[in-house]
Amino acid sequence: MSSQETIFRKAPVGDGQFRLLDILPASQELGINAPIRCQLRVASLFDPPDYEAISYVWGNQSSENEIQIEVSGEAFSTTRNLHAALSRLRLQHKTRTVWADQICINQKDSAEKSTIVPLMREIYSRCCQGLIWAGEIPQEMDPAHVESLFEFLTYMAEGGSTDTPAPQSMASEAAFKGPISALVHLMAGPGSWFSRIWTVKEAVLPKEAVLHLGPQSISWSTLIQATKTYTTALPENLFRVCEYADGPIAGLIAVLVWLNGCKHDCKPSSAMQQWRGRQAHDPRDKVYALLGLFPPGTLPRVEICDYEIPVAEVYENLTLDLITDEQSLRPLVGNPRLKPVRATPNLARWAIDLKGVPIHEIEYWHHTFDSMHFRADGGRRMEFQYQQGMLGLTGVFVDTIERVEPGLMLIGKHASYELLAEALQRWKSTGPDEEALGRLIINDLVRDSYGDPVQRASTADAHVAMEYLRNRTGEGWIHDQILMTVKNSVYFTTKSGLIGRGHLEMQADDEVWVFNGGSVPFTVRPRGGTKPVDNDLEYDFVGYSYVHGVMDGEAYERGIERQFIWIR
Repeated sequence: MSSQETIFRKAPVGDGQFRLLDILPASQELGINAPIRCQLRVASLFDPPDYEAISYVWGNQSSENEIQIEVSGEAFSTTRNLHAALSRLRLQHKTRTVWADQICINQKDSAEKSTIVPLMREIYSRCCQGLIWAGEIPQEMDPAHVESLFEFLTYMAEGGSTDTPAPQSMASEAAFKGPISALVHLMAGPGSWFSRIWTVKEAVLPKEAVLHLGPQSISWSTLIQATKTYTTALPENLFRVCEYADGPIAGLIAVLVWLNGCKHDCKPSSAMQQWRGRQAHDPRDKVYALLGLFPPGTLPRVEICDYEIPVAEVYENLTLDLITDEQSLRPLVGNPRLKPVRATPNLARWAIDLKGVPIHEIEYWHHTFDSMHFRADGGRRMEFQYQQGMLGLTGVFVDTIERVEPGLMLIGKHASYELLAEALQRWKSTGPDEEALGRLIINDLVRDSYGDPVQRASTADAHVAMEYLRNRTGEGWIHDQILMTVKNSVYFTTKSGLIGRGHLEMQADDEVWVFNGGSVPFTVRPRGGTKPVDNDLEYDFVGYSYVHGVMDGEAYERGIERQFIWIR
């Protein structure tokens, strides 16, 4: 029996229990370099002792990245980053009780992991405070830069008050380069805490938290207060300094705003899309790591956290849970499926693939919110069935795609007027009604200064869009709105003369359908066969679409008989 197996056998966990780690005091002579000695003990989750929960990045899990500590009298291998955290967080004169998942969970026992992971919501919610370990300061960086960064953020949190002297780092752009280098390392350095999926809930759930970077620290509440200053009333002296490094500072503020927002109103569908870019060693953790943000029972198909289930099945179950939670097909709108190959093998085309990152960015975040302004299904109650990777839906066939025109393929967020106009001229050459095309290229919506939809477009709004394309007249925002709507999508016409915009993979002979629970139309591709059961039709899922004249329930008003189909 290995020493680690012995450790866990000494401290078995039962129902409603979890392990805690007592970090024994360091010897005064050796300080931070003293060998780490700990004791593992079992506690009740319903009546736990005071403890703190460490949030950290595991890092490379190869044997070269391991270092041994003593746990309950036995040798225990930890990653170097956790070893550094324990060394820094250890107290000199008394024991410190913490939760550290790498040690408190038997990582070699899948059954135990599946039992403990669903308890993470309670574990991080019940701790006295979170200890966010962002790693050691790299040798090539002056530790004073980190200190200056935290001084600046504290000053910002205080509102840049004239009663408090401004930090010296704010004196000039040159003086501010040091703190910015520390911020860039914090946000995007190797193995950054801000890059991992597990750290989302570990920042959101504790009542209080402290962020540690090497020997320096700053309270999480200070960071949130700095965010409020930045987003509400930034004084002139702070505004000037923030302009020196607008990208890194804005990046930090955006992440803090998102994390703080998750404390108050965290919807599963939004969270899964919001944090999909975060990294995880196991792709199932793109789902499991976020479950603690939601009350138990919100996502019942995935909350068992079974690591024996194939990744594709986990992602399909997640998509079904999101559809059920939203009581709509909206999760299928915010699905930036990769072209031409799925990142997750054997995954149904309708399921959200959290493992992949889109090559050609589409504004799926905006498209999801845009879809709330439409009622293609006339508000009909959603209903679906699921069978072996196939999603069964009831809906109305609208039309068959006759012609597809490529759009503006773009990696990134920006494109010149010339590129945009050239792409849309091909669409205009098909001879659509001008108002219809104008509505199509702005998604029939008017947006605020942040790009969020506020109301449906008017005839005048559609003509403003077309006038911009013809003569480049109008405000700059119209360019951004058109680009956000049309980039990385295709234009199509149907056999009956409808016009629309849809997924990159769309092709002639695909079909447009409106399904119950779908506020926008979807395109599907006939598979050329039928299902053995009840002869229901079977299709491949292509994606959501905008179809002029079908966005407000018109398909159902024509009295066409509803049909049940299966999509893969």
